[in-house]
Amino acid sequence: MSILQPELEILVLDEVITSVNTTTDNLIQKIIRTKFKACIMLTIAHRIPTAIDNNQVLVLSNGRVAEFDTPLLLLEDKSSMPLMFVSEYLSQSSSIPKF
Repeated sequence: MSILQPELEILVLDEVITSVNTTTDNLIQKIIRTKFKACIMLTIAHRIPTAIDNNQVLVLSNGRVAEFDTPLLLLEDKSSMPLMFVSEYLSQSSSIPKF
């Protein structure tokens, strides 16, 4: 039995928005969420808005799995890396993305 159904498309996004401003970042995220919502997405990201609305988040640290869970559960954990990243992102961002 295969985990992936052959008729599903897989979209791999590797740091799609590294060098864009927050407004462009938000626009790209909206397009990805609407145009590719039927795809299985594997997202490699350093920015919180890129990863926050995924079903699962895998956090790597020094090449090893540090955390793996849903974004909500990771953000509820006060010691999680994603929570620290969100705090840093919000302190540096002039506009908060709409998810």
